[in-house]
Amino acid sequence: MIAPVESTQREEPFGVNLGPDILLPAQLVTGASPTPERRLMVAVLADALRTSQKYAGRHGRCDQPMVAEVEGWFASDDTSWLFSFVSVCERLGLDPGYLRSRLLPNGTGR
Repeated sequence: MIAPVESTQREEPFGVNLGPDILLPAQLVTGASPTPERRLMVAVLADALRTSQKYAGRHGRCDQPMVAEVEGWFASDDTSWLFSFVSVCERLGLDPGYLRSRLLPNGTGR
């Protein structure tokens, strides 16, 4: 019997390769006492990332609204809302353009 050959190629989880510069939500909440607003922003961004990864590559009718909502949030340039993607990124010191290039199918915002 021939033993199966294990793949040496590392498959990225959920099809999203953010590279070596991945930040964990805990790394965004720094300092002695992070504000509740900052912790909530980290939670909102982390939830959007988890949702994006969970539904990546799914094209079923049930998945489409969730995918559209998350991709729309990532793509939006709205800064009038405190919890918009751009506002959250700016307040957390992240580059929204870089994140979009790694998360959105076409790599850009609207």
